[in-house]
Amino acid sequence: MHIVLQEWKKQEFSRADFDHYAEEIHREYSLYVDVISPSFGTEWVLQAKGYVGYLPFSGGVIEIKPKVSVTNLFGMLDVAYGLKSFEVLKGLTDTSSLADFYSRLASILAKRVLTRSRKGLYRTYKSERSTLAFVRGRIDVRESLRSPLDPALVCRYEDHTTDVEENQIILWTLSTILRSGLCMGEFLSPVRHAYRILSRFTSLQHFSYTDCVDRLYNRLNDDYKPMHGLCRFFLEKSGPRQGTGSKKMLPFVISMHQLFEEFVAAWLAVRIKSDGRYVLRSQQSLDAGSFKIVPDLVIEDSETHQPLLVADTKYKLGETVDKPDVYQILAYARKLGCRETVLLYPYETENPYNHDWSGTTVHCLSFDLSRSIEEGGEILLSSLLDLCEQARNDITASELGIR
Repeated sequence: MHIVLQEWKKQEFSRADFDHYAEEIHREYSLYVDVISPSFGTEWVLQAKGYVGYLPFSGGVIEIKPKVSVTNLFGMLDVAYGLKSFEVLKGLTDTSSLADFYSRLASILAKRVLTRSRKGLYRTYKSERSTLAFVRGRIDVRESLRSPLDPALVCRYEDHTTDVEENQIILWTLSTILRSGLCMGEFLSPVRHAYRILSRFTSLQHFSYTDCVDRLYNRLNDDYKPMHGLCRFFLEKSGPRQGTGSKKMLPFVISMHQLFEEFVAAWLAVRIKSDGRYVLRSQQSLDAGSFKIVPDLVIEDSETHQPLLVADTKYKLGETVDKPDVYQILAYARKLGCRETVLLYPYETENPYNHDWSGTTVHCLSFDLSRSIEEGGEILLSSLLDLCEQARNDITASELGIR
């Protein structure tokens, strides 16, 4: 079975086709899809949550398609994961599926690896300790004296090697891609080639996507930074099967809420910094007694550092505003002393919520992903800056009134 779901949408399946697999899908993938059991006279229903990707099960695979265009999906990834130097947006404009999207990104990583291998892989010195028949580096006298009759010497030395984490991370990622079952067609060949070349000089070690973050680079390995950005994507979005089965494909899942949140923060950070009047804080932890609260975005005055606006990203359709979301953003505003708050959605709504809560106003804005990223982003930025300017004027007027 090849089940195709649309993000946020429900789809019915006949009992005859789905009875054997419903329990397995619910057990393994309840985080990503809701499995609604049939009542009298109804069928099984699957509803995709805020994830897109491929979920293999014993009877086939579930493909969850994004509502956003694949071109904009890459654009979000490009910003959130710092892949600017790849400049592959043009090559992805004709991509129509996630499998093709995955394969093209894998091919791009592989071609970068092959280009770097022709120039020479990154090397660095590693401390080694070994028993040798000759002197290399310095002799470990204490260890050597323990076996005085052994002519071999225990030496400590520095080895200039390519078997370092920078290359090991990429090799593990290529291995993950090859095991995923998602990279296909013409894109598979360069991935295999890159894996064979790199495996000659680097050992296969297990890594997590967290190993790709906050690494230090220098002029000798600066081109590894975007490659590790792609490695982070593949390692974060692919994982081992949760259950058992005959399928070789690995689950590949993108959390659209997480990606949208990181993308918006990264896109706005660059624009607000260039404006100069404000400072953007993201994921700033605030003390709330026995627990912490973490607003997604806080915009401050660059001179006084007074919080002017707090925003929370909500990757949902936003046709109606949920009460808990309003209460949450009001709690952030009360803690920070903000007068302007924003619930930020990925699409425009026909009847956006705007209400003044005794001096604190809740606005609904969007980073409209139905438009191009630059167009949708500039519209949002203009609205946010207007609200910040209004908040700053209100604070100034209030201070003058007190005086």
